[in-house]
Amino acid sequence: MKKKCLADIVKINYFLIIVATLIVSTSCNQESPEEKLEKEVRNQLEEIFEDPTVLDNSVENNTFLNNFQDSGIYNHEKQKTGLWIEYKVEDLLNEVPITVVSTSGSSNQIHMTNIVKYKGVYENGEKINDWKRFELIKNKEPYEWVEKEKAITSVTITIDN
Repeated sequence: MKKKCLADIVKINYFLIIVATLIVSTSCNQESPEEKLEKEVRNQLEEIFEDPTVLDNSVENNTFLNNFQDSGIYNHEKQKTGLWIEYKVEDLLNEVPITVVSTSGSSNQIHMTNIVKYKGVYENGEKINDWKRFELIKNKEPYEWVEKEKAITSVTITIDN
């Protein structure tokens, strides 16, 4: 997916900034590849902090979900039965939106979502046993999925206006 989890972006970018800063501090006045990388990373972070809603991909993912269709069979009572594959859009934060709070006190909520696929078994319309959860990691054909459990519980970002 083209938008990554904010926590991962910040960690990676912070590390890259530190490395780039160390390298730049020991180099001459010419702009090195490391300096260019640092500028690029800084620009990406500034864009996020200026408008955190760029991370909100819920509308995009809900539209993209139309590329997938649940599959399985129904019994004679029109209840799901046997092996099923189901798709849905899930909020990365267990249905808790990211709250972006500025120092002035204003706040915005954004939803970072993933398209997920569940594989498991139904018996008489009820899910039984453990279901496997997969996240879409490549949204172009051929689609790629990775088995993954939900882990993030909350995120709050404070920005300075």
